[in-house]
Amino acid sequence: MQRRDFLRAFAALSAAGLLLPSRFDAGPATTTMLNPLGQPQAFDYAWLKGQARALANGVSQPPVSHIPEAVKALD
Repeated sequence: MQRRDFLRAFAALSAAGLLLPSRFDAGPATTTMLNPLGQPQAFDYAWLKGQARALANGVSQPPVSHIPEAVKALD
Protein backbone atom coordinates (compact mmCIF):
# COMPACT_ATOMS: atom_id res chain seq x y z
CA MET A 1 0.00 0.00 0.00
CA GLN A 2 1.35 3.38 -0.95
CA ARG A 3 1.31 6.30 1.46
CA ARG A 4 -0.78 8.45 -0.87
CA ASP A 5 -3.40 5.71 -1.20
CA PHE A 6 -3.58 5.38 2.57
CA LEU A 7 -3.89 9.13 3.11
CA ARG A 8 -6.52 9.41 0.37
CA ALA A 9 -8.61 6.63 1.96
CA PHE A 10 -8.18 8.13 5.43
CA ALA A 11 -9.30 11.55 4.22
CA ALA A 12 -12.32 10.10 2.40
CA LEU A 13 -13.43 8.09 5.45
CA SER A 14 -12.92 11.07 7.74
CA ALA A 15 -14.90 13.36 5.47
CA ALA A 16 -17.71 10.81 5.34
CA GLY A 17 -17.71 10.53 9.13
CA LEU A 18 -17.13 6.78 8.97
CA LEU A 19 -13.70 6.57 10.57
CA LEU A 20 -14.28 8.11 13.97
CA PRO A 21 -17.51 8.26 15.94
CA SER A 22 -18.89 11.71 16.49
CA ARG A 23 -18.40 13.04 19.99
CA PHE A 24 -21.95 14.36 19.88
CA ASP A 25 -23.48 10.91 19.48
CA ALA A 26 -25.18 9.79 22.67
CA GLY A 27 -25.35 6.10 23.18
CA PRO A 28 -23.53 2.99 24.31
CA ALA A 29 -20.55 3.54 22.00
CA THR A 30 -19.73 6.84 23.72
CA THR A 31 -19.90 5.41 27.23
CA THR A 32 -17.91 2.33 26.18
CA MET A 33 -15.12 4.53 24.85
CA LEU A 34 -14.88 6.42 28.15
CA ASN A 35 -14.69 3.34 30.41
CA PRO A 36 -10.89 2.84 30.05
CA LEU A 37 -10.36 6.29 31.56
CA GLY A 38 -11.47 5.15 35.02
CA GLN A 39 -13.40 7.01 37.66
CA PRO A 40 -13.30 10.83 37.69
CA GLN A 41 -11.11 12.39 40.34
CA ALA A 42 -10.20 15.84 41.54
CA PHE A 43 -7.37 17.57 39.68
CA ASP A 44 -5.09 20.15 41.22
CA TYR A 45 -1.45 21.16 41.12
CA ALA A 46 -0.50 19.12 44.22
CA TRP A 47 -1.98 15.97 42.63
CA LEU A 48 -0.07 16.67 39.42
CA LYS A 49 3.22 17.07 41.30
CA GLY A 50 2.59 13.83 43.18
CA GLN A 51 1.88 11.96 39.94
CA ALA A 52 5.03 13.37 38.32
CA ARG A 53 7.11 12.41 41.36
CA ALA A 54 5.68 8.86 41.40
CA LEU A 55 6.35 8.41 37.69
CA ALA A 56 9.87 9.82 37.99
CA ASN A 57 10.72 7.41 40.83
CA GLY A 58 9.20 4.39 39.04
CA VAL A 59 10.84 1.95 36.68
CA SER A 60 11.04 3.14 33.09
CA GLN A 61 8.81 1.17 30.70
CA PRO A 62 9.31 1.23 26.94
CA PRO A 63 6.27 2.52 25.06
CA VAL A 64 3.89 -0.11 23.69
CA SER A 65 3.35 0.23 19.97
CA HIS A 66 0.14 -1.01 18.37
CA ILE A 67 0.84 0.06 14.82
CA PRO A 68 -1.04 -2.04 12.22
CA GLU A 69 1.08 -3.95 9.74
CA ALA A 70 -0.43 -1.99 6.83
CA VAL A 71 0.85 1.26 8.36
CA LYS A 72 4.29 -0.26 9.07
CA ALA A 73 4.50 -1.31 5.42
CA LEU A 74 4.16 2.26 4.15
CA ASP A 75 7.23 3.55 2.34
